[in-house]
Amino acid sequence: MPKKIGNGGYVYPAKEFLDTPDEPIEWNIQSMVHSKGKTLIIGLTKTGKTIFAIILALSMVTGQSVFSFPIEKCRVLYIVLERYRDFKRKLRDMAQGMNLDNLHVLDYSKKPLFIDTLDTKGYDTLKEAIAYVKPDIVILDAKYRTTSKKEVDEQATSRWINNIDSLIENEGVGFVIIHHSPKHEYEELVNKAAGSSILSRWADVIIGVKRVNTKERKDPRRLLEFVSNYGYEPDPITVKITDKGMEDVSGQVQQNKLYEAYQILEEDLKKNPGTRMTKRIYDLADKHLISARTFWAARELL
Repeated sequence: MPKKIGNGGYVYPAKEFLDTPDEPIEWNIQSMVHSKGKTLIIGLTKTGKTIFAIILALSMVTGQSVFSFPIEKCRVLYIVLERYRDFKRKLRDMAQGMNLDNLHVLDYSKKPLFIDTLDTKGYDTLKEAIAYVKPDIVILDAKYRTTSKKEVDEQATSRWINNIDSLIENEGVGFVIIHHSPKHEYEELVNKAAGSSILSRWADVIIGVKRVNTKERKDPRRLLEFVSNYGYEPDPITVKITDKGMEDVSGQVQQNKLYEAYQILEEDLKKNPGTRMTKRIYDLADKHLISARTFWAARELL
């Protein structure tokens, strides 16, 4: 039998520790959002984070699958902390014909809702809203409107995290939090390079939203990238922003890559007919930034 230590720790004999099954994860959206979990949606400004968050909210309240990920229908509280008119327009366009009985919206866009200060007003407001709606998942849009410090402040960040954790533990909710991240922080979080980042260690799942074409702001394509502390991470998904939200265009993108690889390989084999195929494919993959797997698939078409 394990020995309880302190306020929540246990000492196990090693064999018993290895034989003890992991606590099951109750996913509301497989690999993205779960009960009592912490999901960060991160990205630069104007990349479609709110649109993606609305998609997640509508999927959870209606039970309709998002990008083929399994859904567990649940109750959602969406907290709007900025540009509520823009949010209302997006929600109206995207939710036409849907049953929204399980979705509630808290408009708190006129003033910030600080939950990183010693003053508990912001925390108490969140707690009151959660007690009233009784949601399974809370979506917070956006994090910067809940923080009093413009500069990085570890003490304030720790208070913010402790307050969110307290709400998760005491109210039994999961959180999805939109975070406007500068470019360097995005790369650190998504590429797991921020060993010292409090947020990267705290979040269960991080979903990055970034432009596919950084040189053309009107390009509607976005790349969704996933980082998970549970070991399984879905492959990145290429989507296109539309009036109805986001459309998964990963299949078309892969077809385009396959066609491009086919043309490159065909031309290269004409110029280098005697070169070993394996070496050529890996050389071409490095040169053109197309996966070797795609080149091998193109090879089968020649």
